[in-house]
Amino acid sequence: MRNNLLKPNHFPNTRETAEILRQLDHLPIIGEDMGIQGYKSDDSSRRVLPDMKQLIIEFGEYLFRKGLAPATFKKYLKDLRQFSKEKAILNLDELTRDSVNDWVFTLRKRNLATGTIADHLWALKHFHKFIEEEKKIALFQWDIRIPIVPAPETVEFLEIAEQETLFTLLDYTKIRDVRLRAFIELMLNTGMRPSEALNLTRAELASRPEEIEIIGKGKKKRSVYLTERVYHWLDQYLSKRNDSHPALFVISNGKEKIRALTLRTMEGDFHHLIQESGTKRKIVLHTLRHTFGTLFMANGCPLDYIARLLGHSNPKTTRKYYLAVTQKHAKEAYIRFNPFDNGNDYKGLPQQSQPVALLLPAN
Repeated sequence: MRNNLLKPNHFPNTRETAEILRQLDHLPIIGEDMGIQGYKSDDSSRRVLPDMKQLIIEFGEYLFRKGLAPATFKKYLKDLRQFSKEKAILNLDELTRDSVNDWVFTLRKRNLATGTIADHLWALKHFHKFIEEEKKIALFQWDIRIPIVPAPETVEFLEIAEQETLFTLLDYTKIRDVRLRAFIELMLNTGMRPSEALNLTRAELASRPEEIEIIGKGKKKRSVYLTERVYHWLDQYLSKRNDSHPALFVISNGKEKIRALTLRTMEGDFHHLIQESGTKRKIVLHTLRHTFGTLFMANGCPLDYIARLLGHSNPKTTRKYYLAVTQKHAKEAYIRFNPFDNGNDYKGLPQQSQPVALLLPAN
């Protein structure tokens, strides 16, 4: 029998949370044969604890109460279940320094990025905290150290010409491709994160407002601005829909009930488009947000305004768009702003009858 992890009745009945919990129901689960395990605490008394499946369910509720974003606790639960399943962690006694170190070694052998490994360890660290705070059980006395993930100094972005090339690869007779174009236009013109764009509803844009307020990362509010270009492509997409689902973007393949579009599906559609373009660069859906910031910077928008538009609280985060512009357009800037190359005939400079390089002594 499938384990229904984090049943919706544990949480407020919101569209976003319900959708994430629905997805969680389809994740791989730990073996069904685990019974209730015993755990010996520091005072040598014998306690009977719920099995690992039940602990993970309660861990999810704990993360939700802590106020973590649904996408974040979904990721933590997925990583924790993967660790428990692959390392056969059936009870808390087996969650040891050796089992964690062995897990890190396994992830390293798979050539996963340091950031991905850090995500897995954050899941374990939060689980450890949950066990100690909520269950009052001391697991171990050593700390799970998270590897430092250096922030990228610059970012990938798409030039206008590259965007137009991608658009030529779409088939506008297919609703899936029109949906993708509308989503790309929305991100390019607003700088929203993919998850922020997916959370929009039709009702929010029904009156075609030029400005809307969204709640972004860290539950911070900010304004985003929509142009007629964005509304044109949203109109193209919505005109092909014949449903009444409240979500702005939905999955409607005719094979299952219409539901809100998931981040994974949109990432897959965009990845397929990038592959079709033949580029070898690492272009992902989030690159569209970087493109917004970088092209605004290249067009002369002040750094502080870009930070506000993107919802950055740290100016260092926005500075990477400046570096992307300088790296990409360094030669163009040199030619444009060089004060020594203004078309003069260099009067007053010593004249050479031949290039200086030819006047150097021979070896």
